[in-house]
Amino acid sequence: MKILVANSLARKNKPLVALLRSLAGHFDLVVRSSDVFFFSSFPGGKKMNFGPSAGGWGDLLFFPWVLISWPFYFIWLLIAVFRGRLKSLICVGANEKVILTLPARLFRLRVFWLEMPDAAYSRFSVSTWLLSWLSRLAVAVCFTSSSLSERVSLGFGRDNVAVLPPAPEADYARQDDIFSKLAVSDKPKVFFKKFSIGTVVDFSDCGHFETLLKAVKNCSNVIPNIQLVVIGSSSQRRNINWLSKRLGIESRVWFVGEQGDLVRWFDDLDLYFSLSDRPNLFDLETALLAMSRGVPAVVFDGERFSDFIADGQTGFVVGSGTEETLTKRLIDIESDKSLLKKVGDGGRLLVEQRLNRRNQVEMLTNLFKSMI
Repeated sequence: MKILVANSLARKNKPLVALLRSLAGHFDLVVRSSDVFFFSSFPGGKKMNFGPSAGGWGDLLFFPWVLISWPFYFIWLLIAVFRGRLKSLICVGANEKVILTLPARLFRLRVFWLEMPDAAYSRFSVSTWLLSWLSRLAVAVCFTSSSLSERVSLGFGRDNVAVLPPAPEADYARQDDIFSKLAVSDKPKVFFKKFSIGTVVDFSDCGHFETLLKAVKNCSNVIPNIQLVVIGSSSQRRNINWLSKRLGIESRVWFVGEQGDLVRWFDDLDLYFSLSDRPNLFDLETALLAMSRGVPAVVFDGERFSDFIADGQTGFVVGSGTEETLTKRLIDIESDKSLLKKVGDGGRLLVEQRLNRRNQVEMLTNLFKSMI
């Protein structure tokens, strides 16, 4: 079956590209995207402009643009359907959902919307109202139950919304070769003797990062071997160094820059922290990747991670409290090694048995086939 994938999100969404690449093993994907990384990741992918970003005040630019350009997209889709023998359409961003859903249904295509977990729809927006109406013509695929609830509250048809749980990028296997030895040699020499906690930080949404730093400072008197490993863009090194120096804990904070292979770091962590206030697909999959290595994930928003993190069973939920609350929780966790192991094993088994890429692609494939 041939599927058209349309994407207007102009950001480097590696988890989504990885999922669609896996899906390409089952279907023939035709990709059109406004983002270079996205369309260049697929053979035959091409650039396509879907206009100004819809939503909120952006609607003032988006809808006049749609009125002028919509006939072009109608004709383009008509030609693409009959020339390419398309059977389905996948829309990622709000723009293409508004532009292409109705003509796609007129041309008898099955329409699927991928609902990014960090997408924030304005309740008082023309595009949101239109999307809630158009949702009856498509299947909206959410990655978390909280995203599903948000869409239903906006007026999306409940019978047209499904949940596709996230999954870590791949099943990693440890290899004792020269590359793994080099990876180990890159780490701090004292890394393995510490109670090590880690996080991957995107400072466009740094969430509870400063709270975590303050908790590390507070814990240092009770847990003298505590250290924090921060993985993130090198452009943020100055901010991280300044914050840690201000708190007097620069010797306990290791900044290792952006890492292509997170596993080599996760394998030697005791805890992984997800700090985002509104986790995106990368945040969700990174937490699952840590869990797949037996490293318990600690989250502040239990609702957005509720599909796979149960406090004290498959991970830890600390809530949105102060650094004092987090300090106490960290001390309790560090002092109970059996709990740490039990939670780590519980998270690893959950990922291995249910939340893996194989099961995720199978669920999505079955969803597509059920609509044939």
